[in-house]
Amino acid sequence: MKKNSLLLFVVAILFLSGCSIVNGVKSAYELTKCNFDYKSISDINIADVKLSDGLSVTNIANLTKFLLSDFTSLPIDMVVNLNVSNPSDKTASIHGCDYTINIDGLDVAEGNLESPLEVEAGKTGVMALRVKTDLKSVMTAENRSTIVSIVKNLAGISSEKSKINMKLNPYFKSNSRVVSSIAIPVSFEYNGKQSK
Repeated sequence: MKKNSLLLFVVAILFLSGCSIVNGVKSAYELTKCNFDYKSISDINIADVKLSDGLSVTNIANLTKFLLSDFTSLPIDMVVNLNVSNPSDKTASIHGCDYTINIDGLDVAEGNLESPLEVEAGKTGVMALRVKTDLKSVMTAENRSTIVSIVKNLAGISSEKSKINMKLNPYFKSNSRVVSSIAIPVSFEYNGKQSK
């Protein structure tokens, strides 16, 4: 009798674990049906110049002076906000997301969103990805002008726009396993508060 009870218990645990994996796969699959679009970039901080409150004369002067100097680092910190629209009749969810970001042809950063995202059927949620990088680490003599242009475009000093390509790799967790879904590309152009 004890043996049968133990066997039933083990089967139940395996079944529940299997259900958890299947539900995770279904929710992650629903996420692949979602539309990912640019919403905004917020909390922009370039070389300790905070641009979130708008571009002031002082900010422009400080940033220009910095770019003309022989800087040893060029830290950028910003939050890229993406609209995630779920056209499905089922909830889409993930536990987290790895991502890479390419600006004007340069791979500048990679990161991880370690919080869950759930978008109900027919609704739109927001995925906020914090991007922190030091552009000096990818700068060479050949691409210095590209890096300077990226900074000017992100700050809104230039009339040009930077092309931003992101690759999202959402994942879900089941027990101790991490299961990745397919890569999702997101592209947009940005210049200060302008985008498309």
